[in-house]
Amino acid sequence: MTMALRARATAVVLAIAPCVAAGLAAAPPPAAFAAAGPNGIVRYGTLVEPETLNPLLGATVAVSNVSALAFDGLVRIGEGGRPVPDLATVVPSREGGGISADGRTITYHLDPRARWHDGRPVTAEDVAFTWHAIMNPRNNVAARTGYDEITAVDTVDPHTVRLRLRRAYAPALYLFTTLFPGAILPKHILGAYADLNRVPFNTAPIGSGPYRVREWRHGDRIVFERNPAYFRGAPSIERIDLEFIPDSNTLLNLVRTHEIDAAADLTPDQLAEARRTPGVSTTLVPVNGFSFMSFNTRRAPLSDVRVRRALCYAIDPKHIFNVVYHGVGLQAPVDQSPAGGWADPSLRYYPTDPARAASLLDAAGWKMGSDGFRSHAGNRLTLDVTAVSGSKTAEQVEVIAQAAWRAIGVDARIKNAPGNILFAQSDGILTKGTFDVAFFSYFVNPDPNDSAIVGPGTVPPQGENETGYVGDAEFARLQRDASGTYDLARRHALYDRLQAILLRDVPRYTLRWQSVILVTRAGLHGVSLNPAGDAFWNVQQWTLSPARA
Repeated sequence: MTMALRARATAVVLAIAPCVAAGLAAAPPPAAFAAAGPNGIVRYGTLVEPETLNPLLGATVAVSNVSALAFDGLVRIGEGGRPVPDLATVVPSREGGGISADGRTITYHLDPRARWHDGRPVTAEDVAFTWHAIMNPRNNVAARTGYDEITAVDTVDPHTVRLRLRRAYAPALYLFTTLFPGAILPKHILGAYADLNRVPFNTAPIGSGPYRVREWRHGDRIVFERNPAYFRGAPSIERIDLEFIPDSNTLLNLVRTHEIDAAADLTPDQLAEARRTPGVSTTLVPVNGFSFMSFNTRRAPLSDVRVRRALCYAIDPKHIFNVVYHGVGLQAPVDQSPAGGWADPSLRYYPTDPARAASLLDAAGWKMGSDGFRSHAGNRLTLDVTAVSGSKTAEQVEVIAQAAWRAIGVDARIKNAPGNILFAQSDGILTKGTFDVAFFSYFVNPDPNDSAIVGPGTVPPQGENETGYVGDAEFARLQRDASGTYDLARRHALYDRLQAILLRDVPRYTLRWQSVILVTRAGLHGVSLNPAGDAFWNVQQWTLSPARA
């Protein structure tokens, strides 16, 4: 399961308004964790190796995993989807004075105990440096959405930082989390570089988080060792090995033989087998992630909306959901979760109608030839289809779609690639736009703002809108208005309209909202996922029973 966070079922999606209603205080580490001595090694299996260990430059869940282990944000996204304190002592609120009445100033107070792994204190200067690094056009940052709404980061004192926004911006409290690119970076190590794209830090980072990077064995694993000086209390578990298992069947076998202690990358068809495995706890966790097919509107023939719609009419999303995903998760055709409170339930999938698909292709000038394929001006209607190599579910979806499209005269050629090649920020397949249709997933944070993944300002290399879809002036205005109000009723109405436009223009076609299969070996406690699909958001609270340590 590859996410482009890439990042991404029954996710709990919250607006900022309820989040900021109460200043969330930092809780001290539970006594059981603080008192426990270090014990054992946890082996966590994942399909995708990170392309970098610098959270500023990554865009996959693999990088997010590293970020949550080795770094801190001002806040983290908690299990219920709300921001919870991290480096900040409280989550700012209007009631507590952390958010100004006009919504354009947000003040954070940093925990003075926080230290970098080299012992230097974490200060407001590091926060300001991180924002400048995100906005530095020389850095290959996947998306700057939201951060570009900040006009200045004021360092009031060493432990107080103030964000100044160009306008009220409802998703602001979901900035500067351990989800890319907002984990806080050390100015004293990185401040001298003109850009951060190829610095030693990217393979041997210094963070402030509960674990330190000890070793990156490319193609094998990253070894994280416990940070005994972590300011919220040292983690209980001595070492975590993030192991790269690029095949989901192999991953399941390692879970069954107890060679992997935890994983969240099993596929829906493996759920029953995982549940039958002795000594393994299996939990179906709803997350704010969706699997979809992405159409590259930046080049013909998919620049023509008639061709995109034809491909949608040709397939049967319900069949794919039941056969490939085994009915695990939920369905909705656009980028808002059907269980999260933001999806418009009146929106429906395109009905499966090959005749309608053929009519649309005819109208677009693609005529059926005697060889069974369509062509226009002497060119065959050929599509390059891509997904992450080794993702069995994506491969199954590709084969089903390939057959359905072949039936209407489309020559779809499957050309899969490893995740680090598909998602690479500077020269990846998605960034360069060297694909026609891509099958993958996003994990998104709980706020409904989708401008980071679709819209006029985030087409690569400026962001993660690999579809290249920019919409029209109305679409841009709706996105801006929806993110700029704290009024929940108004936000709902605006996002309903945005979803209708996206379904009409179909730059992406969502096939499933995910429920992740989380497996943990007996004796490992505290592992959970937040709605953004982050398994390590609470890693400091994980424990091993004495028999497993």
